[in-house]
Order: sequence, then C-alpha cells, then structure tokens
Amino acid sequence: MEQETMLVSLSPGGELFFRVPTSSGREGASVRVVPTGGGGDARVEAKGCPLIIDVSYILVPGTTYSVYSWTNAKLEITGSAELLGSVFRAPSHSIFRPIAEFHCYLHTKRDGALKSGARGPIALICGKNSETKCTIAQTLCNYASRSNWKPLLVDMNCGCEQLLSIPGCISAGIIEQPMTPDSVPSESILSLSYFTGSLYCSRTDPDGSLKIPGAYVHYCKVLCDTVNKRLMEQSSNVYGASGAVVVVPDLPGSAGINCISDIIYQLGVDHVLCADDDDTFNRLYLRHEMMDKSGVVVDKISCNFCSTPNLPPEKTLAQQFEDYFNGKGQTILSPSRWAKPFTALEILSVKEQEDQIRLVQLEHEELEKIIGCIGALYHKDEIVSLLQATPLCFVRVQSVDTTGITFLTTTHYTFPSEKLALVVGSLRWVTS
Repeated sequence: MEQETMLVSLSPGGELFFRVPTSSGREGASVRVVPTGGGGDARVEAKGCPLIIDVSYILVPGTTYSVYSWTNAKLEITGSAELLGSVFRAPSHSIFRPIAEFHCYLHTKRDGALKSGARGPIALICGKNSETKCTIAQTLCNYASRSNWKPLLVDMNCGCEQLLSIPGCISAGIIEQPMTPDSVPSESILSLSYFTGSLYCSRTDPDGSLKIPGAYVHYCKVLCDTVNKRLMEQSSNVYGASGAVVVVPDLPGSAGINCISDIIYQLGVDHVLCADDDDTFNRLYLRHEMMDKSGVVVDKISCNFCSTPNLPPEKTLAQQFEDYFNGKGQTILSPSRWAKPFTALEILSVKEQEDQIRLVQLEHEELEKIIGCIGALYHKDEIVSLLQATPLCFVRVQSVDTTGITFLTTTHYTFPSEKLALVVGSLRWVTS
C-alpha cells in the first residue's frame, strides 16, 4: 500500500483525531513530533502520554488516536490515503483540559490517602460512547502513572471495545507506566479477566423489557470484590492509594441505572463522571448525590467533537480474535494447537435460570455446535468455584471428534496434568 505523509501545525490547545485503518498492516502508519528551531520544546500528548520529539511511533491498526498539544508544534503523520483522509481538527476548548483538571483533583485525593494509609479514590466513567470513555480512562491513567501513581484500570465493557482483554470479558490491570501510542494495552498490561461469554451487557426480553444478563451481573460483582480486596490489602502503599479508574458500558434504562448503582456501591466509588450522556447523569445525580447522601460526587463532561462511530461487532470481531491469537501492532505471536481427551477436559456452558447462573456440562451431541467458539480454559480446583475463578487462557475450539477436542491458544507452556474445564459462550471466531 502506497504511503503518504502529512504535516500538520498545532497551536496551543490544538487537537487532532484520526483512525488507523485495519488494512494498514503492522508498520503501515506512524506519527512523529517534528523538531522546530528555537522557542523551546514542543509538548504533545496522545491520550495523556507524552510524545518524544523526533521519535516515530508506529500506529496500531484499527485504533482511533487523539493528539493534544500544549504548545506550538508540528506533527508528521505517515500512512495510507484513507488514514490521512480521516485526520480532522477538534474545535477549540478541548476535552483534555477538563480531564487534566480532574486528574489534579484525583492526585490530591491520592496524596491524602497515601499520607493517611487509606484506600485511594475510585472514579467511574460512564456514558454512551465507548471510544470517548476509553479515551478519558486511558488519559487519566497515563497522567496518574506520570505522577508516580499506579492506579487500577477496570474495564467492565465486555463488548468489542474491551481495553485489557478479549471481547466477552471484563478485566482489571495495574497501570505502572504510560500507555504509548504504539502499544496494545491488552498485550502490554498484565490483567485479570473474567469471561462472561457474551458481547452484550444488556438484552431485551420477549415482553419488551430491558434486562441485564445474570452472567454479566455475577462477574461484575466478582470483579468488584477482587478490586476491593486488592486496594484494601495495599492501602498502606502507593498501589492502594492510587485507587482505580473504572469504565462501564452503555447500560440504558432503569435496569442499566440499577446495575451502575450496584457497581458504585460494591466498589465504593467516590466520583462518577458521565461523558456526553445527560440522561444517565441526571438519573445518577438524583439517586446518589441528591437522595442517598452517600458522598458520591456525580459530574459530567461534554465532548465537543464527533468521534468516529464504532463499527458493528460483526465487522470487527473476527479481526479482534485474529489479533489476539496472532498478535497486533508490532507483536507477532505463534498460536499453538492442543488436543485433550474428554477424560481430561470437562466442557461447560453458562446457563441462567430465575436470575441465578450455573455451569452446565454439554452433552456429546451438543459438541459439534461449539466448533469455532471462543472459550475460557480453567484448572479445576476443588476449593475455588469456577464461577469465581479466572481463566488460565482463552482458546478457539478447532475440532471435536469421538475421543476429545482440539483447540487453539497463545499459551505455549504445558497444561496441568489434572483435569481442566472449558467454558464456552456465544462468541464465535469464523475464519475463511
């Protein structure tokens, strides 16, 4: 693909947005801050991560970037005509100034928590646009890590926008250094994940009512308990004092507000930030700041740009799973195949009944239906329930025969000789 170069001048407070096409390849696009003579160094950031002058950052295909300049600066963007055609300037009054101010507020809270040996602040980001919420969360975490904090980033969106794991999971990871433009968070950050088995955090029942799936509610509670335990155990050091930044998906209707409220109570959230969602802000403000007087601050931030709408899952899901198993950006992985007999592997699926979830073993006649499905592999432990456990790894079911199952995984170490359990959901990676 033919590469072109664009030079863009930014004034103080200037901001650029662009999306890298998935067809760009591993080294098909880059951005560089061009050195200028005299007048001091340029200060340019991508989602809160400083860009070093005259260093080319290889851009990750399929990613949307926002670049903000605190000074006069020149950017050199190299890529396809499609990429350069997606570059646009944001209006004045960028979203990043209020985010920087919010970081200062959290910084003060963290400093007080460290001095008193208390748990740090927990900020929850909600709203309709996943891209905006992820940008805010990454920026806050990058600012925090630049100030020597080590916050937890908690992503409760099990859709295609999941930051730290694969679609169908909710996850949490410690941000110890800024996430650079050429890094892939799901590959560069060690995270803990729970497998919900579905892309969707809400569904419409036959009677037309909106409902939150039981599996999603269950694993949200498990993740909240894990995050709380981690922060309380580390409350005497910088890890506990750094607190957490939590991203929740768009959960519409009364059922969604109830689910967000449950997360607020379970985590002990201190500050809620609603991004471009007046309805959710109004409902949460009335419930938490006006009525229960629990000390939760509910605020909102308005974004003055039109972000690129996310593609529907059916157009991106296969590429995301391919990226997970084969690597994305500059990372190249070589997935391996494993064959396990049925005597060493129990195959389960999550079932919901009367708002309760349980794991049900699949019968042999049902196994052909799971070929191509994405699943989570667990080590069966008599002490820890599988509904409370984190997976060893994620796999794609390649084939099933009368004796066992073959699956694809990125894990190359030998699996335990003890019996394993494979939990499959509704996710499927269809390959050509």
